[in-house]
Amino acid sequence: MAHAATRWTQVLPFVLLGLRSVIKEDINATATEMVYGTTIRLPIDFFQDTGTNNVSEFVQQLKQTMHNLKPIPTSSHGRKTVFLHSELSQCTHVFLRHDAIRKRLQPP
Repeated sequence: MAHAATRWTQVLPFVLLGLRSVIKEDINATATEMVYGTTIRLPIDFFQDTGTNNVSEFVQQLKQTMHNLKPIPTSSHGRKTVFLHSELSQCTHVFLRHDAIRKRLQPP
């Protein structure tokens, strides 16, 4: 395999993109030019070159950007509050509901 991915389905979109964007020498066009009449936009076209050739300058900018990131407070969806009625302590009888999964042929 030419790719380091463990599953071929992870790299399939990139392989197909490569097949559609490569110029066929016999027709001097790509498959997308033949189908759509125009070239396909590759993922590299969505990014702008910042012109940062100095690696140490890039690392300093990256460190500053990561330092300025602030964590977002998380929510606790797993915590459920239990409702207890105030008159529950004076009750003589209480119905307890047990919602456990029963085994096969186990009586309710």
